[in-house]
Amino acid sequence: MTEIDNTWKENLCINSHIHMIGIGGMGMAGLALLLKDHGMQITGCDEKFNDQVNTLKSKGIHIDIEHNISHLDNCDLLIRSTAVPYDNIEVKEAFRRDIPVIQRGYVLAEILHNRTVIAVAGSHGKTSTASILSQILESGYIIGGQIKSHDVLARDDTVIVAEVDESDGTIEQFKPDYTIITNIDDDHLDYYRNSDALNKSFEKLIKQTKKNVFFNADDLRLHSICQNYDYCIPIKKDKDAALIPFKGDYNINNASYALMVADLFISRDLARKRLKEIKAVSRRFEILYDKNNIKVILDYAHHPTEIRALYQATNELNMNRILAIFQPHRYTRTYRFKEDFADLLHKFDKSILLPVFEASEKFHPEGNSQSIMKIVNQKEYKNIDFFEDMKQAWCKMISELTDGDVLLIIGAGDIDQLRDMSSYIETQF
Repeated sequence: MTEIDNTWKENLCINSHIHMIGIGGMGMAGLALLLKDHGMQITGCDEKFNDQVNTLKSKGIHIDIEHNISHLDNCDLLIRSTAVPYDNIEVKEAFRRDIPVIQRGYVLAEILHNRTVIAVAGSHGKTSTASILSQILESGYIIGGQIKSHDVLARDDTVIVAEVDESDGTIEQFKPDYTIITNIDDDHLDYYRNSDALNKSFEKLIKQTKKNVFFNADDLRLHSICQNYDYCIPIKKDKDAALIPFKGDYNINNASYALMVADLFISRDLARKRLKEIKAVSRRFEILYDKNNIKVILDYAHHPTEIRALYQATNELNMNRILAIFQPHRYTRTYRFKEDFADLLHKFDKSILLPVFEASEKFHPEGNSQSIMKIVNQKEYKNIDFFEDMKQAWCKMISELTDGDVLLIIGAGDIDQLRDMSSYIETQF
């Protein structure tokens, strides 16, 4: 069962009925709004309510919290999130009815025609970089996160900053005017199988960029690719990047990338002014609680490189203790990095490990949280516990918070539901 050839594009037109399965994902939700703005009739479904679903419903998009083949009645095109497998009942029924089925990335690449497109790609930091750049330029955007000061998930314009995801190979569909690549790290090798295939996917994006590619010159792997193309421009740290109101060297790096591209469109004085006023993206060092000399911070980090950067940024707060609740994301990633995760959790003063959030993956017996705990026990790390239940883990950690503590809630899965419990911290003190 495979997706169809380019005839699907004929159904991407005004008044077409487009059904989106997995519409509650951040990238899918943003795309839904752009398609609706283009005059298409959008419906969707997902397995549960979340903030994105509620936002889309408020914009007049009909969404069902279930999968049902009746959703395909009068449907011209089915767009699926990569997280939705081919054996989903709606996907199978669409193929049976000869309704075109296509992944999100293909559609996004297609609708960006007739705009100046700035693609932001990379294994880490692309959401934050894209957010910073779009706010500096006050441009259109579609990114993998919610900008805290914005009431829309995506916005169209003549200039649009588009976060380009490499996880499913659709990065190769984009032909932007400019590209920023933050770094390349081994991730999503369940799709690419090896590092060389991942590199080639990024290189295809480079080849298809019409003007310039701006890349992190400190990333040796990225440098080895970009040095072969004279329109690739290395980025170094920019002194003005320190104006960004966030902690962490990685945020200064992200701001440096954004400033270099912003120089092509606006004055540096204006860029500096706007950088000082940048708003954060949800789940990126998002402070949920900051009272009584105690902080609780939610962060999307799910790869060892990201967790190291988060730990470094948290150290800059100069708190007494750093505690963490961590939910691994995907069995394949946990299998590959289980020893790294064990060692990283040991860095914190106290850590609680949760079960793996599987996303779209099937269970892998060597890629679950117990495989991390096995290493924890072998290395005799005493500061790491495993909890099966997320709320019990939360209650345990909250009961141990004392003056000067910072608690990190870490992961890319549904661990963000703990956001709603942060208001109860006040009752503990």
